[in-house]
Amino acid sequence: KLACTFPDAGQRVTLHSRQVIQDTARALIQAWQQDHEEKGPATEAAALASAPKPASRINEKSFLGQLLRGEDLTTGTKLSHDQIIGQVFTFLLAGYETTATALTFALYLLAANPEAQRKLQAEVDGQAHLLAPPKGPPAAQQLNGGDHKQGNGIKLGNGAGQGNGVHLEARVMSGGALTAEELARSFPYTCAVVDEALRLYPPGASAVRLPPDTIDVLGYKIPADTFVYLPIHTFQNDSNIWPDAREFKPERHLAGHPDAMDAAAKANYMPFGHGARWCPGSRFALQEARLTLVRLASRFTFTLAPTQDHPVRVRTGITVAPIGGMHLRVQDRS
Repeated sequence: KLACTFPDAGQRVTLHSRQVIQDTARALIQAWQQDHEEKGPATEAAALASAPKPASRINEKSFLGQLLRGEDLTTGTKLSHDQIIGQVFTFLLAGYETTATALTFALYLLAANPEAQRKLQAEVDGQAHLLAPPKGPPAAQQLNGGDHKQGNGIKLGNGAGQGNGVHLEARVMSGGALTAEELARSFPYTCAVVDEALRLYPPGASAVRLPPDTIDVLGYKIPADTFVYLPIHTFQNDSNIWPDAREFKPERHLAGHPDAMDAAAKANYMPFGHGARWCPGSRFALQEARLTLVRLASRFTFTLAPTQDHPVRVRTGITVAPIGGMHLRVQDRS
């Protein structure tokens, strides 16, 4: 509360950004109510009345549309507007930071493994007919302070703000979207590179579970309602499970390859969690990361800058991040 009452410059930016997201979400909910003649509780209606009117309506199949339409299967209860806005914050923040982190480490691993980068570029070049020419500013402008509204938030360099705004657009020849299934079928090595980066450097390095009942794990009794810490990074880098655990081998994720994961490795591969608490945004995150990597590999070659630590040093907070940023050199392939 003190930080919000007497914010410094950084906190003021955070508070303003939070308010923008909140106002935008409320405005979209207001548009939904106008379209569907829904009436929320009086407190929510008052909050919506002060929100700016949006320029467009909500797609019925969009994330926000699903939240507004959804209801509890048992009670029929719908989410309140405040709950929906809370989910918007969660999806925006969790989806942006984790995907950007995954791409950062994928590019680092490719820069440190030139042969793997050449394989990826050969695959992308062989499927060039699936990709439409990118729209927006020229590549050099996009990678050096381009319009942030057009990109996917990949930051290269020292973290000072350069290199944002990588534009992404992929289309099949028919003009439709390049689907997740088409992406996996047409770019298997690219997908494997992303998967291996998620193994070596999972953005969410750990998870917490709360068993409702007392359980026994390998002879250890864990009482009910005890927080259990799951070290995902450790599981995915255990040399007892993964041969050459610290080596970058995308082939682990290619079905039928001699180095493909065995059953034990698959059980311990959990960058998005496991079970009922599996990340609901995993499919979108993977498609976003893979498509972005396809676009980048088609146009650029990445090498480690002299200032980049190798192996990279990382810090763990809510997500894993490279200490001091990621320093890469970007060369236009054209």
